[in-house]
Amino acid sequence: MHGVIPKGTADPTAGDCQSSEPSAPGATISLVGIIASEVTASLLVALHGRTALGMLSGAVGIAIALGWLRRYRRHADAVVSDQIETAKRLLDEGSHLTAWNMASAAANSAAGPLLRNAALTVLARIALDEGRYQIARRALRRMRPRWAADPCLEAAIERADAGADQAIEALERARSWPTFDGAAARLLIELCGEANDLDRAARIAIAHLDLLEIHDVRNMIASLTDWGEPHHAAAVAMALTLRLAGAGRQVRLSESPGPSRD
Repeated sequence: MHGVIPKGTADPTAGDCQSSEPSAPGATISLVGIIASEVTASLLVALHGRTALGMLSGAVGIAIALGWLRRYRRHADAVVSDQIETAKRLLDEGSHLTAWNMASAAANSAAGPLLRNAALTVLARIALDEGRYQIARRALRRMRPRWAADPCLEAAIERADAGADQAIEALERARSWPTFDGAAARLLIELCGEANDLDRAARIAIAHLDLLEIHDVRNMIASLTDWGEPHHAAAVAMALTLRLAGAGRQVRLSESPGPSRD
């Protein structure tokens, strides 16, 4: 199903439904407590000159306000988190328009980058499914920090719109990101292999050996051998051997008894 994203959407957080601030529990009671504390503090200072008691009463008001803000933030975050999970479920079910509106509301309401980025990721996935690649890119570019974006999702957008070469370049740019994980490394190696750039694939595998599963590396060694690339296969095999030897050495050191204190 295509064309469900509102046309003319310039902002990937724009949707058909307007976001509303969630009402926090106990807001009225907290507000009354804050006002009462402030009034009491003012009266104590003005009528009796009791500055210390006035300051104490003011501090109580501040404590009530801070407690209310914490409860409000937790409540608001819970509402946004539920919206994101609902949007994901709707996306998986193919309800793109409803998922888009739900994720847009979450992105608009999120107070922190973690939830906002999660909502923007859902928007990018919807736009990708709809073939709206520029909107998908804009959603990822709004994420803060920029490296919080999923490299595999960015590569999928580039591959669908511009081809495998652009997907490879997107993953190459993301290699220094904290979000560049085993899935991203494996995808980059596979894309290089499909492009018949086996030298590049081997170098990437060696550089990111710590991110890859051992069985994936062994499969790569076998494939390189079958494809008539014994030198690349030997280089990856040597790197794997060194990795396993290093891991075994660390295990032995951790299991060895400590120095005697006799």
